[in-house]
Amino acid sequence: MSAVAITPAEVEKLIARRFEASDARSQAYKDGFAATLRRKLLGAPRPTNPYDAGTAESDAWWAGCDAARAEVEFREAAARCPL
Repeated sequence: MSAVAITPAEVEKLIARRFEASDARSQAYKDGFAATLRRKLLGAPRPTNPYDAGTAESDAWWAGCDAARAEVEFREAAARCPL
């Protein structure tokens, strides 16, 4: 779980804001992003990729997971080094 203090409602707002400007990402990407962000920030159960390995949807889901991990790392670094 992240060292950044955040509520479940704030996580849901962050997820919504992340995709409101551009809806160009697939639902699989968004689902992977949301599941991983909830895991990293709230300690939710480890997400499982619901798509068959080797499919475009599976790749998109994993890409969303990677983006969420990067988002958390950025937030944690920013919290340690305020400007």
